[in-house]
Amino acid sequence: MIAKRVIGHAPERIIWGSNWPHVGVPREQYPDDAEQLDVLLDWASPEVRQRILVDNPAALYSF
Repeated sequence: MIAKRVIGHAPERIIWGSNWPHVGVPREQYPDDAEQLDVLLDWASPEVRQRILVDNPAALYSF
């Protein structure tokens, strides 16, 4: 899976995005955001999740 390969190769270059509020998708076809986040839990270790969800966005957006 390409996402796992990218995470393994350059976790310092990834930020999480879910495409919320899912513009252009009919409401009955909205993905379950919690399920999408659960996938990240399987793909990345706790340390890498910290980078993807907290550290990388903080560095990118300077906060």
